[in-house]
Amino acid sequence: MLPPPKKTTLQSTLTTFRTLLKFKIHGAAVTHCELNDEGSCAIDEDLGENEQVHIWNINNGERFITYAIRAERGSRIISVNGSACRGR
Repeated sequence: MLPPPKKTTLQSTLTTFRTLLKFKIHGAAVTHCELNDEGSCAIDEDLGENEQVHIWNINNGERFITYAIRAERGSRIISVNGSACRGR
């Protein structure tokens, strides 16, 4: 059996990053929009914060990726902030 090929300098310096899904909120409705805020999505603290979120609009097929910030615990808020709320 042949030995495995040796790694080149470039191959040994490359790093692979994986994005893992921690949870899924399916069928949630946006309850607030804050146009003058920076682009983000405020989510009830019970659901998660400081996570990357993928948001799909099932009405028109638009999708975008942003990050989740903390909304008040127990408020059940899903708030799209910034320019993304124009498409709501």
